[in-house]
Amino acid sequence: MWDKIRHLPREEWKDDPDKVLPDLVYLLEEVRVDSDVPVVIHVAYEKGGHVQDSSHYAVATEFASGVDFHMVGLSLLDQWLFVERYPFNGIGIYPFWNQPGLHADLRRLGRDHPHLGKRWWRDDRLPPPKPGEPDRRYKPIDRELLRLLLADE
Repeated sequence: MWDKIRHLPREEWKDDPDKVLPDLVYLLEEVRVDSDVPVVIHVAYEKGGHVQDSSHYAVATEFASGVDFHMVGLSLLDQWLFVERYPFNGIGIYPFWNQPGLHADLRRLGRDHPHLGKRWWRDDRLPPPKPGEPDRRYKPIDRELLRLLLADE
C-alpha cells in the first residue's frame, strides 16, 4: 500500500502505520492531493489516551479507522467544509488544539445517522469530566461552533 502513497508517506503516520486502515490512508491521501495543501497528521493508530471505543485503537478491529490532522494554510472552517466532500463516516472539529484541526474516521455506521455518520466538536473551554460523568465537552454541530469558526475567518 505505502508505495502508492505520494504525499503522506508511512513515516508521517507515527506509532504503527501498518495498523491504520488502508482505506483511511488512501482517502486522506486523496484529500491531500485534491486540496493541494500540506496535511499534518497528529495521530492515527495509538495505544491509549482516547475514549474507550476510539477509532484510534486497533483492538475490536484489526485496524485503527480514525485520524487526527490539520490542513496547513486553511482556516478550521475551510478544513471542515473541504473534508465534508469525502465519504468519512465521522468528523470531529477541534478548535482548541494547539493547531486546530479535524478528526476523520471510517467508523461503522449505526442507527443514529445511517447515512451521514457522526459530526461533533469539542469545546475545551469546558472542564473535563469527573470520573463516571459524561464528557460534556463533546457537542453536536451548533450555532456556537459556527460563531466560533466564523470569528476566526
